[in-house]
Amino acid sequence: MMVTLVGAGADGVRLWRYSTWLGVASNTNAQDWTHIYYDSTPLDLSSGDRRFRFKIRGPRTESIFKLQVGGEYWNNHEWPAAEANYTTPGEWQTILVDASCIPQTTRLE
Repeated sequence: MMVTLVGAGADGVRLWRYSTWLGVASNTNAQDWTHIYYDSTPLDLSSGDRRFRFKIRGPRTESIFKLQVGGEYWNNHEWPAAEANYTTPGEWQTILVDASCIPQTTRLE
């Protein structure tokens, strides 16, 4: 599963897979838009928590975040974040993306 986080000034995004720490994206916000890519194993939405969470910290507030799942632009799933506004510059904030609208039989790859 390819996860793409797109956001204005997404410097400092912390990447986690379940409870496993993966790393921090840094020095990514030189442009108006930032694209951070993370390759993961397929995500099974048939049971359990059907939401994505990520933490972000940046130097300015922004209201546009998008989580895109899928490696090809013509065949992917895209969700606006449930808590799309990053409101506190310099502080970590959790952004939640709800994937419950995707059928439970779907396997995102």
